[in-house]
Amino acid sequence: MRVNDVAGGDPTKFTWRTDDQEFFNTPIDVTASTSADSYATAVELNVNGVTSGVRVWFDLSVGTANVDDVYTFTVTPNAGVDRQLDDANTVHQEIECSGRGLCDSSSGRCQCFDGYSGEACQRTTCPNSCSGHGVCQELRRFASDASDELSEANIVYTDAYDARKEMGCSCDAGFRGPDCSLIECPSGEDPLTGDGGEEGRDCSGRGICDYSTGVCKCFKGYYGERCEGQTNYM
Repeated sequence: MRVNDVAGGDPTKFTWRTDDQEFFNTPIDVTASTSADSYATAVELNVNGVTSGVRVWFDLSVGTANVDDVYTFTVTPNAGVDRQLDDANTVHQEIECSGRGLCDSSSGRCQCFDGYSGEACQRTTCPNSCSGHGVCQELRRFASDASDELSEANIVYTDAYDARKEMGCSCDAGFRGPDCSLIECPSGEDPLTGDGGEEGRDCSGRGICDYSTGVCKCFKGYYGERCEGQTNYM
C-alpha cells in the first residue's frame, strides 16, 4: 500500500492506493491510535472496487504519513475469492476448516471443534452418536425419507446450502429424542375415541410416558400397557 499526503498539506488527512491501483483513493482522516477502538475509522482496503474486509490504521506516535511511504503486507483470499463485508452471502464464502476447526499446517488436516466433523469440519455431528439407537444422516435424507413414506414426490431438500451439512438422528423404532435416548411407550386408540396413538399421543392419550423405562403411567380410571382400557366404577 502506497501512502500519500493530501494536496494543500493538511496533516490530518492522507490518501493511499495499492500497487495495482492507478489512482489514489479519496482522502481520509488519519487514525492516530492502534487500539481496537479505531476499527470503525480505520482504512478498509478497497482493491479494484471490491471491499476486502481488511482494515488498517497508523500509529502516529512514530511520526506522520509521508509522501510515497510504502507499507507492504499480503492478503490472500481463500480460493481466490475476495471476502466482502457488504456481500449478503458472506457466510457461505470458503474459509479454512469451514471456520469450525483449526488447521494443523504440518499435516494439512483440520482439528474440528466439538459438534463438527468431516475432512473440512463442514458438517455437524449428531448428539451422542444417536445413543446407538439410530442413524446419523443429512437433512436431505430426512426429506427423501418423508417423500417415500408419504408418497409425496415434491418433498425435496437437495439444493439448500445446509442440505449436506446439518446432521440429525433418525431413530430406530421404539426410540425418540434428539439423540434417540428416549424409550417410547406403547400407544393405541383412545378408549374414548379421542386423539390417541394415531395422532401421536403417548399411552393412547390416557397416560404419561416414562421415557427412561418406556412404561405408561395411566391416568385414574384407565389401565393396560397402553392405557387402552377404562375402569367402570360402581
